[in-house]
Amino acid sequence: MAKQRKEAPGVRGARNEIIAVLDLLRQGFVVYRNVAAHGLVDLIGIKRGQVVRIQVKAEVGRHGIRQNDVLAVVTHDGLLRYRVRNRKVARLFEEARVIRQVNSPARKKRAGKMRDATVPARPKEKSHGSKTK
Repeated sequence: MAKQRKEAPGVRGARNEIIAVLDLLRQGFVVYRNVAAHGLVDLIGIKRGQVVRIQVKAEVGRHGIRQNDVLAVVTHDGLLRYRVRNRKVARLFEEARVIRQVNSPARKKRAGKMRDATVPARPKEKSHGSKTK
C-alpha cells in the first residue's frame, strides 16, 4: 500500500486559485492573477465595469476579508464559497454571503470615535416667565 504524499501549501494555493479562476470565468468575470508569490490580492475580477479584489483561501479560519472585496474559500472536497464585503459586490456573483465583521479592529475604532464625538448636553435656558424677588 503506497503512502500518499501531502500536498505542498504552494501547490494547494495555486490549485485553489485555478479552481476560483475557472468558476469566476464561468460567471462572466474577466480575471487577472497575481504573478507575485506573496501579494495583497490573489485575483482581480472585472464584471459589469466593477473591479473586485479576491483573496483565495483553503479553509475558513480566523482570517477575514481585510482589504479585499471577496474571500473565495475552497473546501477540501473542491467546493467554492464566496464571502463578500457588501451587497453591491454580492450582486455580481451567482451565490455569495455578505460578511459582517462585528469584532474587527476598524469597527471598534469607529465606534470609539463615535462615542467620543458625542455632543455635550445643552445648558438649561433661563426661563422668561414671572420674576420673583
